Amino acid sequence: MAEVYGIEGKLYYKVAGVGGAGDWVELENCINPTLNMEGVECDLTTRANGRFKATGVSLNDSSVDLEMIWDTADVDFTAIQEAFNRTNDLTKNLIGISVMDGAIATEGSQGLRADMAVTKFTRSEQNEDAMRVSVTLKPPRSTTAPAWYTVPAPS
Repeated sequence: MAEVYGIEGKLYYKVAGVGGAGDWVELENCINPTLNMEGVECDLTTRANGRFKATGVSLNDSSVDLEMIWDTADVDFTAIQEAFNRTNDLTKNLIGISVMDGAIATEGSQGLRADMAVTKFTRSEQNEDAMRVSVTLKPPRSTTAPAWYTVPAPS
């Protein structure tokens, strides 16, 4: 497989979460998204390690950071803003996100697919730039666990 350039990546969302009805919608109002994935370390040191510390990974930690142009008429912006403006309805507190290295319908494209909560929605008002919002999304408690997804070959 050839290298993939950042501009070729695609970020998609589903308003009702990963398991919700409807198709994935490409989040086009998106600037420099970053998929963060880390293992949470745990200590596995025993005396059998010969005076060396042993480390394991107990959990995975993930988040997505991105910026958007502040545009209240844009459907992408509105979907993320509404996911941030939580209500008591759990289905509105999360948004399905798929961070792919290519189009979601292209065989072999892959990335993280998860229900996410918007944990940061910070507006920046630079004098010489368009107004922007910095967004952070993290997996909340959900009936759908985060998973790495690869688009299968057509059957």
